Amino acid sequence: MGTYGDVETEVEVANAVDTTFGRERDLQMALRGNIEQLEPGLTISDDGKEQPVPSGRIDITSQNRDGATVVIELKAGTADRDAIGQLAAYMGDLTDKGARVRGILIAREFASRAVWPAIAD
Repeated sequence: MGTYGDVETEVEVANAVDTTFGRERDLQMALRGNIEQLEPGLTISDDGKEQPVPSGRIDITSQNRDGATVVIELKAGTADRDAIGQLAAYMGDLTDKGARVRGILIAREFASRAVWPAIAD
């Protein structure tokens, strides 16, 4: 946190950061408890904790029923292109180890520039 000139502003920023991380932790705990609701056959493979990789920390690492690794990135707020880049970097870290890897990005909402437009058949 930086200095913003007055204590009240610093407290507001700190509270906003704590609330965002708290919601993401809650989302992670709920998903860990019900991972099969996301995708049938999905199992958690990270021993219940975020997995460190060269580009950061994967929120949830799992495997699908076909044995592919599934990287799950959670955003309590809006996911933007940076979130997609973050997910791709995590997937790349695991792909370098020879794993078949998929990614799932879960967010409250998605910025318009983070959504691939549907292509008509």
